[in-house]
Amino acid sequence: MSRLKIIKMMLVILLSFSWIHHAYAETTSENNGHQWWLDLGLGVGVGNGNVFGGGTALIDGNYRLSEHQLFTVRAMQTNEIFGQNNFTDVGVLYGAIAKAKYGYAAVSAGLGWVQYKEAYGQHTGLFQREHIRTINTVGLPVELQLFVTPTPYVGIGIIGFSNVNSVKTVSGAVLALQFGNLW
Repeated sequence: MSRLKIIKMMLVILLSFSWIHHAYAETTSENNGHQWWLDLGLGVGVGNGNVFGGGTALIDGNYRLSEHQLFTVRAMQTNEIFGQNNFTDVGVLYGAIAKAKYGYAAVSAGLGWVQYKEAYGQHTGLFQREHIRTINTVGLPVELQLFVTPTPYVGIGIIGFSNVNSVKTVSGAVLALQFGNLW
């Protein structure tokens, strides 16, 4: 699955949540406390086994279901710094959130799709040919969010992430900006 397809899929899901939230808000006159927001983060990720580490980009779509319940859709990719290996994770997570007036902490886990692309060389005389092996599997995405939300629409924080799977477990952290209906 290409990065563009993943981004398009995330946007459709986020727009769907926005529409559902808007439709629900119009049917009730009281404040139901539901909030939604988008996290955009950059950071680092490292994998188990042979040396793998690199820059990570993460997009989260979050929807607060109730006072202590959080639903998250995540797309994340870690690209090896010196090489062609990369790790992509798209997952749906459910967890707990503890919110204060100007911040929150959340932990969640779920089910996801993982794609690991590994480059390997084949020596033929004086030349080396690069090949890419693509492995798809199911993974268990886990996430910890710690955010400061000084305004109702913008926040900043740290997201710790991991994906446990049969191919390559990748963990790391990103510094993220948050946009949406935070309060």
